[in-house]
This record gives sequence, C-alpha cells and structure tokens, in this order.
Amino acid sequence: MKKVKIFFQSEDLAKVSNFKSLPKSFLTEFQRFLQGDEVVLDLFWDFRDFLKKADWVLIVEKKSIKAFEGFKNQKSVILDSSKNGSIIFRYRGKDKRILRLIRKISPKGWILEPLKLGSFLLDLRSLGVVVTYSTSGKEALDRFKRKNLVKIFESNNQIQIDYHSSLLSKYVLVISDYANAKILIDPLFLKPLVEALKFAGSWVEVSEKAWKINKIASLNKVSFAPSVKFFNQIEAFPAREFMSNDIKEICDSFLNGSSLLTSARSLKILSKKLKALSVKFNIHPSAMILASDDEAIHQKFDNSMINLPLLDYQEKGALFLSIRKRALLGDEMGLGKTVQAIAAIEKMKRKDPDLKVLIVVPASLRTQWRSEFNKFTGRNVEIVRGKPEKRQLLWKSSADIKIVNYELLRRDIEVKEYVKDGLIVLDECQRVKNWKTKTSKIISSYAFRYCFGLSGTPLENSIEELYTIMKVIQPSVFGPSPFGFRKRYLVLDRFGSVVKVKNIDEVRKKMNGVFLRRRKDEVLDSLPELTESVRYVKMSISQKKLYRKIFKKVYKSWESDRSDEGQMNALEGILRMREACTCPELLGEQGVGNKLKELIEIIESANIGPGKKMIIFTQWVRMGKIIGEFLREKNINSVFYHGALNQKNRDQVIDKFKNDSEINIFIATDAASSGLNLQFVDLVVNFELLYNPAKIAQRVARAHRIGSKNSVLAIHLVSENTVEEKILSILERKKNLFHKVLESCDFEKKEYAEILSKKELIDLLLS
Repeated sequence: MKKVKIFFQSEDLAKVSNFKSLPKSFLTEFQRFLQGDEVVLDLFWDFRDFLKKADWVLIVEKKSIKAFEGFKNQKSVILDSSKNGSIIFRYRGKDKRILRLIRKISPKGWILEPLKLGSFLLDLRSLGVVVTYSTSGKEALDRFKRKNLVKIFESNNQIQIDYHSSLLSKYVLVISDYANAKILIDPLFLKPLVEALKFAGSWVEVSEKAWKINKIASLNKVSFAPSVKFFNQIEAFPAREFMSNDIKEICDSFLNGSSLLTSARSLKILSKKLKALSVKFNIHPSAMILASDDEAIHQKFDNSMINLPLLDYQEKGALFLSIRKRALLGDEMGLGKTVQAIAAIEKMKRKDPDLKVLIVVPASLRTQWRSEFNKFTGRNVEIVRGKPEKRQLLWKSSADIKIVNYELLRRDIEVKEYVKDGLIVLDECQRVKNWKTKTSKIISSYAFRYCFGLSGTPLENSIEELYTIMKVIQPSVFGPSPFGFRKRYLVLDRFGSVVKVKNIDEVRKKMNGVFLRRRKDEVLDSLPELTESVRYVKMSISQKKLYRKIFKKVYKSWESDRSDEGQMNALEGILRMREACTCPELLGEQGVGNKLKELIEIIESANIGPGKKMIIFTQWVRMGKIIGEFLREKNINSVFYHGALNQKNRDQVIDKFKNDSEINIFIATDAASSGLNLQFVDLVVNFELLYNPAKIAQRVARAHRIGSKNSVLAIHLVSENTVEEKILSILERKKNLFHKVLESCDFEKKEYAEILSKKELIDLLLS
C-alpha cells in the first residue's frame, strides 16, 4: 500500500514526514499541493481526494492528531437550517478569511439565492474548508436544490429540459437561448448550456443518455456557440480533440488550443468551407452576432462624425469600444486613448442621443478632457466641481456628458442616479484596482449599462488588480468569485502570501474578447526614438555614512523581529534608506546630495534652454522643493507641479512651462505622471526609482507620445551600491509579469511568474 504520512506541527503547519522516500513521479504529480515538504493547507482536502484517486493512502501521524483536530475545527463550516427552514451557516473557528467570507456573502447567516449559495460553497472550498451538514441542514439544502434544479435528460431520442415552476427567470432566460419548448435545439449545445447554467449559479443534473446523444452528434457534425469560459469569444463543439478527423482537418487552422476561433470574424469563411464540403454544422445566433461585431470592429471608422481624422489604429480602438460597449482599452501611454474614447462616445451618441455619459478622471485631467471634446466634437461637456451647492446644480443640468474626478464620487450621491443605465468612462482605471477602497466599492455599486476602462498600465503590481478592474468593467470575464480567481491563478504560501502566478496563458485568453492593447513600436513608424539610460551616482562620504548608519539599524531590527510589525518597521527603515540615497536634506541632515550635483551636469550637457525643455520627476514634494531651491541658487528657472495645487494653479504651471522661453525645467511629482501632454519635451529625469515600472513608464510617456518630433532621452538616477540597485532588479521582475500577462502573443504557452512576498522583498532589499 502506497502511503503519504503527514505530521501536523501545529493547526496551520503540516509536513510530509516521509517526503524524502517518495518517488520523483509522486512529487511531479502532486507538486501543486506542496511547497517543499510542506502541505498547502488550503488544498489539504483536495490533496487527500487526489491521493485516493491515485491509490495512495494519506495517514496523519498519531503524535500530531491533536494539532490535526485543531486544523479541522478551523476548516469546518456547518450547514444548518433555521426554524423557518432557511439555510444558515455556523462557524466556530477563528480563521479571519473564512469569517470575512461568511460575513460578506451571508451577513445575516442565511442565503436565499442559488447563485450566492453555489459560489459561496466554491469559495469555501478554495479556502480549504469542509462543509458538514446537520440533518435539518441537509433537508433544507435538498429542498433548495429541488426548487432551483435544472434536469436535462433524453426523451424520444431528443435532449429535454425540465425545471421547477419557481425557477428564477435568469435561468429560464439562459435555457431559452439554447432550447425551444424545453427541447435542446442542437445536441452539441448541451455542454455550453450546462456551463452557462452553472456560471449563472444554477444547479444542473444531466443524465448519461443525454450525454450519449451529444457524443453521437459529435461524430459527424460541428457547432459554434459563445464560449462561457472565455467571454465574447466563439467556441467550437465538440472540442478539437473530439472532432472527427475530416472535420478537424477543416477547422484546425481556425481554432486555438482551447477550441476557440482565433478570430470571430473568420466564422464566415469557415462556415463557407464546411458548407462547400457538405459537412453538417450549426451556428448559435449569439455566435453570429459576435462574428458580425468582430467584423464591424475591423471596418473603417466614419471620420465625418468628428472634426479631426483618426489614425488607423485609433479607428479600430474607437470601434472596439463602441461595439463591445464594456471593454478595456490598454494602449501604451501616448497613443491617444482619450481621443479613441471620445470618438467611441460620439458614435454611441449618434445612435442613442439620450445616452448619459459620465467620464471619471484624475483631477489634473478634467480640463484636458473638456478641451479634447471641444476639439474633436464641439459637444457641450460639463465639468462637475466646486462647492457642494454648485455641484448639486451641475448634476441636475441638461448637459448629458459630464466630467468628474474620482474623489468626488465619494461625496456626491447624485452620481448614482445620473449614471444609471448610462455609459461610465474610467480614465486611468487602475485607480479602481484595489477592491477594498471606497472608490472601487462605490463604482461597483452603480447600475451603469456600459463601461469603458482606459489605462496604459492596468497591471501595476499584482495580477489580482486585473480581477478587480475587470469586475467593474465586465464581471463575466473572470466570474463573480475573487476566491475562485485566487485559487485558479495564484500560488499562495501557508501565510496566504502570493508566491507565484500560474495559468497566465488562460488569463490572456479570458481577456481577449474585451481587452485591446497596442504598443508604440507596433503602430507608429514615425514616432521619434526613446532612449532609456541608468546613470549610477556615487554618494558623498557624509551621505555614505548616513546611509550605512540607517542600513545597520534596519538590518539589525529585521533580523531580530520578522513579525508583521517587524515588516512594517523594516519597510519604514528602507524608505529612510531611499531618502538617504536621494538627498540628506530629506532627513534633516546637512549637505548637498550628489544626485543634485549630477543633475546640474545633465542640464549643462543637454543644453537645456530656450527651445529645449526637460522634466524632473520625484516621488516626494519635499524633494521637489529642494530641487527647485537648488536650481534657483544656480540661477536656473523652473516650475513645480504637485498634487497640492488646485486646478487653476496646475493649469498656470503647465501654461508657463509650455509658453515661457525662460522656464525650461518642469519639476513634478506623480500628480503629473498620467494624462498630461508634454510632447515638446526632449529629456525626462527620474530623480529616484519607484517600485512600480508602470509608474515610471507613465512618467516617460508624458514626453514620448503622439506629436513628439524629437527623440526623447529618459535618465534614471541610481545611487551606487545601495538599495536602489536592488529596486532595479524588482522592476525587471514586474516588467516580466506585465509582458507575460498583457503583451505576449503566444496564447498557448504555459507560463508562470514568480512573485516576491513581503518578507522576500525585504530580504532582497537588505541583502
């Protein structure tokens, strides 16, 4: 008998005690359940079930039974029923994730909707929970299932569907897409029907005879229907591997590894081929619509609708947004996402003049959006700002295109009513990447019909950001459950920290129907060259002493305390180290940092003056002021743009920089890193490094964008032999993740990306 012995050192740590004696084939087969010799406890019950199927026996060692019982208590939820027969859940453990899930989905302890119950049970499973049932709970669940169950069976050699008269209308609507008078219109539509019902939250039972009719139909026929797993894409049924050889030979060049059409518009060509060769096939009406929409996206945009013509790739972007209606435009910074969104809005307004549009932007971009609207359409666009009384009047005005900054969404309750059944445009939509923020929660509560997301950097740090953004824009892409998403695409350590991203190829495929991204090098032949350069700066002797003093203190503290509080203290200490690298004055010390001296050399060698301008980006307002004062002492004029300026002062700073020949240096914090058009600039200097490569790219893109006439040089200042060199390696890791998820064109390549936990990050920075 093949045995796997598990020893529970505590209720949250279990190891395979006979790990070294297990064969290599075992470690390969069950790798996803283990981290070294440790068991991933959220997958413990799955691990047990998989072992059983493979004829292995899992044995918990006797000496660890007490810890194992503690683990079971933490991972057990009881499904019971109340006096009135409602399903309720009882949990006596202390796992904060499980408690949070129960309170979120079932705040009063009971669940009445099948969608919530189905996804809830899956979410519990993804946290390694075992659900046990009381007798009354089992009876309540059986009643619940009977009422919400869809039965699919064979009758008179046809596939028939039956359900309770009280079945929710949304499930009946799904069934009506695939059936006529409760008879499935095509046996090959059985699989997509079952998937659609389960995705919607219904309980489904399919008889063996129904599957047999489906299998027989697949021997000499192929059908096409919208994919449930991959939204807005067309899937072939049966899958490629189950098609007859003749049909597979015809379809193969049109399908990818997931049996999806590589291009929806190619359905027309494929159907002609099948017809010419007398092959039986069927096309679901919704698949025809998807094919037609995809064809329309590749047509010419009617430029007579706007005052200035679009470039070819911008026409496709405008059509993509206006036809998909809920989509994410992720073009690289500087390719004109604003213009494409305006053209799409104009197209939709021509079709539906009463459509209300709300454009949500960072505060610094409100005026620019209105200016672009005026330039391209001449429409009356209103910016909502000012005191509460004034804003109330603006929300009630007749203007049906309004611009508002993200911060006001939390203050103005009128937004909810205004945007109902309308179009919401989220510029720099990475602002909603964190589902815990009030802004993200508020936007998710709006009942808008259409949504455009615009961002050159929809993934900045974690793949979970994509889930939150897509949940706002188009929830059907990744589904309703964040816990299911984490289980499918993330590998976690026993503390719940992300250590690896998996199934990246599937993430790309899922987003393919609603996400469009182009890079500058793909669409702009005439864009001037961008050169990026890292300039290493030696610190002064006093600066080195200050840096080493802080480093020793932080290192010693981290070695003695690696708790959550120790992590916070270490990260705070690393921030002080970064400030010492940049300029001692940030820490109240005397002396000029060598980066400031290097800056003067850069200005002089680049001949900055009338006709040649530069931007200096810094993370800190204090540093911006120090740079400005230092330049003033050298008789060099500059302006400073930062978040504390009101809109009027921001506009004045930009105007002065653009039009005053005496002011050729623009100092800015990241308040200027998104949306601003400064394509007359030749040189961008990042005074210190950020942890986020997307933010750095946004900074550089203020200068390197459509309209740039001269080549652009971006210089990143890095203090030698310091934490800043470690940050460079972190930036490369994050760039690699971004490329794999959003830019790689190989949809069949199975890719993974390693992620640094907080502890690993600190260890790297202090190494």
